[in-house]
Amino acid sequence: MTRLSLLALAAMSAQQPASAPATRPAGDLLAFVQRKAEGLAGLEADLTLRETVAQLEEPIVSRGSMVLDRRGRLRVEIREPRRSLLLARGERIEVYRGEAEKPEFSGVDPSGASVLLPLLGLPDAAAIEKIWQRFELAEEGGGSTRALRLKPRSPDDPLARSVRELRFEVGAEDGLPRAFEWIGRTGDSTRYEMASVRPLAKVDASRFERP
Repeated sequence: MTRLSLLALAAMSAQQPASAPATRPAGDLLAFVQRKAEGLAGLEADLTLRETVAQLEEPIVSRGSMVLDRRGRLRVEIREPRRSLLLARGERIEVYRGEAEKPEFSGVDPSGASVLLPLLGLPDAAAIEKIWQRFELAEEGGGSTRALRLKPRSPDDPLARSVRELRFEVGAEDGLPRAFEWIGRTGDSTRYEMASVRPLAKVDASRFERP
């Protein structure tokens, strides 16, 4: 269920490798993203999901779209190869498979991953403080993107049971999200890449409801 909930944390167009990554205080990047997001109500993007599993030679690739807003609401719709839909409203999520009318899961996200949603481009001071309290942060970057690495501070954190590290990438110029990567304790990873990221001045609440 943790990976399904982290679909909520979508992300974005692949980073070009940097020959000499620069190191900065992580707070600089958070402040930069917050400043760039001023006045935005939400974001939407095309989404590519790549799951790398040790037993498989090639990653599993899925494609779809996502939209999120400042109220902690998220919609992640996967269209291929198999349809699925995730709706998140704060800590509560619903997951649908195929054309099913009833959700496969409905309830509170047990991983507490919703605290990370603001990193997808809409952080405010309160959200940043919660992230600092829960994670160790380090920034690295170069070229067209800047990246933030996060590790749970406590081994008792719900995410620490399955996650070794999280990584967010944003555009070095616009501060918009480019990628989110989940690196598991077993070495498996899931990467969410976003393309055509579109800032929104207004978000229709109906987008976070099941059609």
